[in-house]
Amino acid sequence: MYVTLNSEYVLRGWKGIPYGLVNTKTGSVDFFDAEAFHLLEWLDGEIDLDLVLMTPGQKAFLTRLLDGHYAAACDQARPVREPQRYRKSRGAYIQCVHWSITGGCNLKCRHCYMSAPKHKYHDPDTEQCLALIRQMAEANVAGVTLTGGEPLLRKDFWFLADALADAGIPILQLYTNGILIDDAFFENMEKRNLNFEFVLSFDCLKRHDWLRGIPGIEEKTIAAIRRIRQKGYAVSIETALHGGNIDQLLPTYGLMKELGISHWKTAQIFDAGEWKDAVVHGPGASHKALSPETLYDVYTVLLRRYMDDGQPLSLQLDGFFAGTKGGGYGIPYIRTQAGAESAEGLKKHSCLSCRVHPYILPNGRLLPCPAYTGTSLEAELPKLYDAGASLADIYSDGGGAFLRLVNIRAEEVIAHNEPCAACEHRFECGGGCRACAVIGGNGALGRDPFRCHYFKEGGRRRLDGLSAVPGS
Repeated sequence: MYVTLNSEYVLRGWKGIPYGLVNTKTGSVDFFDAEAFHLLEWLDGEIDLDLVLMTPGQKAFLTRLLDGHYAAACDQARPVREPQRYRKSRGAYIQCVHWSITGGCNLKCRHCYMSAPKHKYHDPDTEQCLALIRQMAEANVAGVTLTGGEPLLRKDFWFLADALADAGIPILQLYTNGILIDDAFFENMEKRNLNFEFVLSFDCLKRHDWLRGIPGIEEKTIAAIRRIRQKGYAVSIETALHGGNIDQLLPTYGLMKELGISHWKTAQIFDAGEWKDAVVHGPGASHKALSPETLYDVYTVLLRRYMDDGQPLSLQLDGFFAGTKGGGYGIPYIRTQAGAESAEGLKKHSCLSCRVHPYILPNGRLLPCPAYTGTSLEAELPKLYDAGASLADIYSDGGGAFLRLVNIRAEEVIAHNEPCAACEHRFECGGGCRACAVIGGNGALGRDPFRCHYFKEGGRRRLDGLSAVPGS
């Protein structure tokens, strides 16, 4: 009996994590020990497994692989494709890259962190994009999300999509305002058998036009969402909150339910880019500020309605709350509960996702996440378009500026800040978000002022009775 890995699966490894099975359609990764992975290497369609002496554990594992549609049995040799064979990166594991393929946009958003209305970050040319895709493939990146600016402004969009597919890197999400999506776009998706999630922004009913800078764009955005949903694709919505739209958050929740949104995420606008230059420090700044108390008041009311409704969609409200459709929730702001294992929790990386989900600006600058854009640290971080600065190299060298930043551990932050070391919330907080600390003027090892307010001023206590709410 010959067994061949199904065509979407490839064998990959990384520095410190040598054994992984990657699904090139979904970007999912399964990790194995040496014994199990050795069996996976036998599933090359060329080895007659009837002649192989397998342990009982390996036989049971093979049965699970066949039952789970990871592989298929056949009577004759059927070799796997060459790209499916084992390849190990010299760098550490990267689950997904969030990539801005353009710095331009067809909207004029007042809060754009990368100043797309001014096209501050110039677009990489096609060859630079292809070079970066080769770097991702060399680093065994499991998936990519494409953003901008507006990524569909690129005339070579489908060429780049094909290049990613050829490299075995699936597009998991497309961040777009949806205005350029038409029947031809869906035909291109179907022709390529693509099924990524669409992520659109919608900044509250009757308020979207103001923030996006184009009259009538709210109606067009809602129409785009309906069009995507009618085609059967998943839609996730992100809402940027400020003092001028918080009053419409509850009516917007009703719209999200009506549209059949998979996931809705809200977050306060952070002080960067266009917002920092023209709104926060410009005319009208005072009535656009949003106090934490106002935010938490509205969130609390929204959550009670959401729980009463039986959690009809996945919902994340900043780090205040994260609920899954149909039931279950957590509080992202809470790092670990105080107790026997709390000290161990502080030994983990300060940010649990930025190392494996890095962000790339249009100019090739590699950042831990988009929130570092425009900060004092941006210029210190590497550019992937520069000669000698490859993604695999950066992830293999612990001495670089990028890895030093993403490798900060919570215990370092606590030790660096005397008030944090004595704080009763230090285990739950872990010093907070590094990007928020930088934005707040406290540096990469500083305390996160937003998280401090949450724990010390009662934001945490507002959720203490959530489990008693009907429907929870």
